[in-house]
Amino acid sequence: MNKARLIEKIAELVAREDNRGHRDLRDESDRDGMRIVIDLKRGEVPDVVLNNLYKHTALQSSFGIIMLAIVGGRPRCCRWSR
Repeated sequence: MNKARLIEKIAELVAREDNRGHRDLRDESDRDGMRIVIDLKRGEVPDVVLNNLYKHTALQSSFGIIMLAIVGGRPRCCRWSR
């Protein structure tokens, strides 16, 4: 997901009536990195708002992978033990 789509999705959440914890949304990104600032209303619990953003946006994604390597012409699963 690109930054513009992410900000658009968060703005939709801010505008929704059932998500009242946000007060304002600003994009303060520059050439040094991406920064999205979300101002919260007084009394809101930041962890609750953050978990809500994780739930409804692509801020946090998970996916499964299979680590497979070809060793000596035969497939083997990679092991991470040292």
